[in-house]
Amino acid sequence: MHRLRMRRRILPWFRSIATLHSWERYNILRKKLMAERLYTAATVILSPRIASKSGAYSELNNMMGLKSFVTTLAGHIAAETAM
Repeated sequence: MHRLRMRRRILPWFRSIATLHSWERYNILRKKLMAERLYTAATVILSPRIASKSGAYSELNNMMGLKSFVTTLAGHIAAETAM
């Protein structure tokens, strides 16, 4: 994985995450949005460019993985259609 380079001046609070991989920053954002209850479910999946044909991916953990996300989404869809 490549690190993103940030060349602009950034806010002081952002410096603590400026050196992280992009997936680490997305995971922090995911946790924050869920902690603030703005999202009920979210996931971060990783896939190398060479996996475009095979569809291979990895998850940060199973509890916040793709299956959990899709299950929660399906529950929301079922609840909305039942109304």
